[in-house]
Amino acid sequence: MASLELGAAWTSRGASRVLGAQACADTSGHVLLTTTDQVLLINTAKASQLHSWEFRADSAQALTLAAVKHPKKDRYYAVRGKAKNEVVAWSTDTERLHALTGVKLPRGSAAAAAVLVDAHLDGCLVVGASGAVYLIADDNTASPRALVDATDGATVVWAHLSSDATHQLSLVFIAKDDSNAYEVIGLTLSQEHDKAPLEVVASTRRALASPADGAVLTTAVPQAQGLALFWSTGDWQSLAPDADDAKHVTTLALTNDHDDSKPKDAKRRKVTATTTFRVAALSPKSIAVAAGKTLRVWSSQYGVLLATYALSHDIASLVDVLFHPKTNAVALVTDAAVHVSAISPPAATLASVLGKGLQQQSSMASPPLALSTFLPTNATEVTQVVGHLDMTSWEATMLAGNDEQLNVLRTLTSAALTPTKDAFTKVFYGYIYFKTKRKLRAVFSPQFVVQVAKRCVESDLGLWHELSLLVQTKHLCSRSIPALVPTAMAAKQFGVLQDCLLHLSDVDEAMTIRIVKFILRHATPASVAAFQAQAPAVAADVTTPARFVEHFLNLLVALPRADVFLQNAMQELKLAEVLAILVCLKKWYSHPASPESLNHIVEWIGLLLDVHYTTLVLESDGNAAIVPVLTDMQALLAKHLDACNHMADVHGELDQFLSGSNLPKTGALPDYSSSCNPVTLYYILYRTSDKKDTILAGLDFSDVEHLFCIRERSKDKLGRRCPCALGDAPWIDASSLATSLLPPNKACANGDRRPSLEESTPPLVAPLVYMTSIAYVHRATDVQFKISVAASADNRVITIIILLASVAAFLFALAFVARA
Repeated sequence: MASLELGAAWTSRGASRVLGAQACADTSGHVLLTTTDQVLLINTAKASQLHSWEFRADSAQALTLAAVKHPKKDRYYAVRGKAKNEVVAWSTDTERLHALTGVKLPRGSAAAAAVLVDAHLDGCLVVGASGAVYLIADDNTASPRALVDATDGATVVWAHLSSDATHQLSLVFIAKDDSNAYEVIGLTLSQEHDKAPLEVVASTRRALASPADGAVLTTAVPQAQGLALFWSTGDWQSLAPDADDAKHVTTLALTNDHDDSKPKDAKRRKVTATTTFRVAALSPKSIAVAAGKTLRVWSSQYGVLLATYALSHDIASLVDVLFHPKTNAVALVTDAAVHVSAISPPAATLASVLGKGLQQQSSMASPPLALSTFLPTNATEVTQVVGHLDMTSWEATMLAGNDEQLNVLRTLTSAALTPTKDAFTKVFYGYIYFKTKRKLRAVFSPQFVVQVAKRCVESDLGLWHELSLLVQTKHLCSRSIPALVPTAMAAKQFGVLQDCLLHLSDVDEAMTIRIVKFILRHATPASVAAFQAQAPAVAADVTTPARFVEHFLNLLVALPRADVFLQNAMQELKLAEVLAILVCLKKWYSHPASPESLNHIVEWIGLLLDVHYTTLVLESDGNAAIVPVLTDMQALLAKHLDACNHMADVHGELDQFLSGSNLPKTGALPDYSSSCNPVTLYYILYRTSDKKDTILAGLDFSDVEHLFCIRERSKDKLGRRCPCALGDAPWIDASSLATSLLPPNKACANGDRRPSLEESTPPLVAPLVYMTSIAYVHRATDVQFKISVAASADNRVITIIILLASVAAFLFALAFVARA
């Protein structure tokens, strides 16, 4: 038995006691806790309190039920009041609950039993203790609307609200009458359209028999196979949606493990619990049962014990058990604290289902095996686990318990009951739609879809639109109705053919090539008009036979395939058909819709050329269309190969970068570099371009090492002498350099015009121009010049030679003058 360490995420203050808790679905680890004097939003992962709203305990403003939070909105709902029940709604920005204006429930209604919310419901549902159901609007301003009236003598003990993929709401609650008889009531809530009011479209009632005299229903947990019912005696029952009676699963071994020797304060016990255990759903097929000092994980699908955890300390006065799937954290809510721990729910394996490797408790009343009614006590003595299941009757039992669907199926599949198209469509649309033709039913039986579709295919009534709806349910396949696609092609029902290509996953390679030949043969204006009439929403862009061929070929190329079988099937194509397909593939390659489609296009090109290469070579002299197509194809393939080679190089670099390895780093740049300085390029652009202000304003000297600045301090003095990296050259005049770099039509600070480069630069400065980068930035009151000298070693030697030659010439001139 593994040990489970519990950490306190929250503890109560004073005499405050917990009324209930809710695990917030929008954020992981958040729990909305309702106590006798406040509502708290706590983060169990960090053991911190995020928000709290206080109210006066035992007053008219006190909450009587646990508050709930909307899964997708910043909206909270609760019921308050003693004599009068009011529904209040607030947000995170609300500071005080007693200042809220509540919506009063109808006068004379019993106390509320539950407040329910769902992601596809605007507002909330309030289930009264007498069975009445009220809809509260999202803004909490309109009066509550009664969906179901109250039942005399009934008391609601449990309620649950859920929704399916079609946004259809299902409300299930269990009521108990005065004679302690239980009844399960199911309501289906739906809207005809988005702005229509929510209405009850279907309801069911089933009697629920208690497993023993005096047994009290503790709770119910929704699971994949139905409701899991737990009774105070420890009995666990399962109630399937289509079953009339609940089946016994097992009997939980419950013992009162907590210490009762400590006296309890009377004020601390607001509600006396009828049981010592609580249940939470870990997944659609597993549950957790907390009792005393243990937490057990059960498989609700097979009714076997998967794991047992020993709690680090005793948990008394347990109120609820919550589970967060994203963090695998289980929260044990008591009347005075919230304890949190992380668990890893084990999966149900064959060994665990058969009881191998798991020590079952000796106090269990029945074996924890699936289908225990068919098995003896010792499961190892049998050779066949399920021996009473008749495999020949499974088709007849698939729709057991659904009389309405059986009657509709019998009517639609009988030519005598629905001899005309009007009679068929009346029954068909009356069953598959909810009141209006806007919303389909949530679930269709595969047997219903297959049998009705077979009637549509074999009938001569022209039930093509009805067949399209059945194909779109994705319950059909080519093997279930082999004549489906051939019949659609024979009748030229291009709309049905398109639905088959989109929703059938087992169209084989031979049928694919057969459809290709069919589309190429019937690419006519009449076929385009027929397709537009059969599927106007999809065929709006298909206006020419060429677009007609491209539309269907695009669907065919994307179908699942095996290369070997597709190669064999491609041998049936003629030369003209191969050329037409290659033209489409070449066009799609230039503009692929997605990377997946590009893969399909390249594979089809390779398979077609591989299969029909000999035919293309032999017929190239007699058919003038072969050479242009293959020439263009060769150019595309060469382009593709070049792209693959370049991408292979990029792949190696990205793989090195993304693998986390250390990339090679370049060394520090030397003081002098022979590479072209970016500033030099800007200088050349400056001298040759008309937009000199734009070029000079875009310079960045953050990486240039040798910078020498000359700033204008007054309007009458332009600059000063500038030191250089080569030494303090007396002939480099900053004023002349600045003047030479002024933009055109700009006057110097002293009022002179801008001289040319030849006028402003002395002759000895000319050799330095090619290796000196000068930037100019013009401002209103400040002119800043940045001089960067980046000379290589070779250039420095040349400069020194020139300087020495100049000095020698100067000395030679002086000697000559002295001699003269």
